[in-house]
Amino acid sequence: MNCPPFMEVKQKMKISGKMIKYKLTDQDGYTRRGLPNKTQWKVGKTITTIAGNGNWLCSADVIHFYDTLLIAALMNSIHANITNPLGWEVEIDGVVAYDGIKGGTKSLTPLRVLPLPAISITQHIRFAILCALEFYHEKNFVEWANNWLLGKDRSAAA
Repeated sequence: MNCPPFMEVKQKMKISGKMIKYKLTDQDGYTRRGLPNKTQWKVGKTITTIAGNGNWLCSADVIHFYDTLLIAALMNSIHANITNPLGWEVEIDGVVAYDGIKGGTKSLTPLRVLPLPAISITQHIRFAILCALEFYHEKNFVEWANNWLLGKDRSAAA
């Protein structure tokens, strides 16, 4: 899987040290189930990447994580698309890649399973509109988006 070109700008970085981050798995604790590099996550079991020495997201060279469980849940549908995922609090040992949304590390230890935040369809839409506004600035779209976000006009005609 390749990352979109705009994600490559911020990826090259290195931050040392242990940090608390978040990860999603399926209900049985697996990521990439059915693929050659599937991984089962268990509390206290450290996973270290055995792939190459690269530091690129969307590769087997890093283990992915998110800064918050909310971001993990919001990004699930376009990143992993896990049906009914479990949320995990994890400890990572340094950051080797980061795109502003997800990060990559070489070593990760699951600490505990956490309930995912409940996200309404309105919150999903709000998040999508805010993301779109970061890149798309056409006048009519911006006006519509701002009206929707302010609750001024959410009609089908709008």
